[in-house]
Amino acid sequence: RLSASHLVISAQVMDRNCVSLLADTMVVDPMRVDSIQITSQLTSADLPMPRPELTAMRNTSSISMRFRLWQTELMSYFDAADERFGHQIPEPFRSTEVHHQFWRESLFFIAQSPKGPDDVTILTLAHFPAREVMDSLQLGRFNDDPILMRHERHVNGDYDDFVVGPVTIEIVEPKRIVHLRVEESANAPVSMDLTFTARTAPYGLRRGTMRSGHEIIWDQRHMFQSGWFSGTVTRGGVTKTLDKWWGQRDHSWGIRNHARCPL
Repeated sequence: RLSASHLVISAQVMDRNCVSLLADTMVVDPMRVDSIQITSQLTSADLPMPRPELTAMRNTSSISMRFRLWQTELMSYFDAADERFGHQIPEPFRSTEVHHQFWRESLFFIAQSPKGPDDVTILTLAHFPAREVMDSLQLGRFNDDPILMRHERHVNGDYDDFVVGPVTIEIVEPKRIVHLRVEESANAPVSMDLTFTARTAPYGLRRGTMRSGHEIIWDQRHMFQSGWFSGTVTRGGVTKTLDKWWGQRDHSWGIRNHARCPL
């Protein structure tokens, strides 16, 4: 509905991707949009929300309007990575091909004793570009104690820094040696200093894709590799030495909405 100074857009949307599509295809000056009226079964929790300073740019409660402003602001950011070759789409390096709150790129490491049932050590690190978050999980078992802890930090262009709280992952030699370190901390159930050494070449798992209608539920790729873990793991003052424990590492990237996947 056009007037002398305002534009009102009305739409009915059924899911998050439609909101994204509406926001991306509006070919109007965003400052001339007075309101966007949406009828939807979604709640605001279903959508990625911008930082508070962006919502203050406009006095509107429209989810898709805020989403559009957020997208525009995100795409104008350049990082040190934009100085190098390697872009795959005509956007800044931090942008993904599909802007999706469940897009993630993650590292996964698991070590287990070659002598049979024993301790299991798992360490992960993942980056969620749409949420500007990097997190790390500590999982497994130390003696009879289950291990479970999550760490998180904000990401602002420093996605190449594999550091979250007490956790640091260093690629010492691509496709061959990775160093895992968890500093002793009250927030870390175990500390560790482990080195992964490859015993096979990395190999790719077949790309898996799952959709619900037009909505992407799962679309990701894995680089998988077997190797040995050596070093130490400590809990409560007790240190165990790992000498060529069997294990694997996985580097994956893509969309995965675990809550929507059938078991």
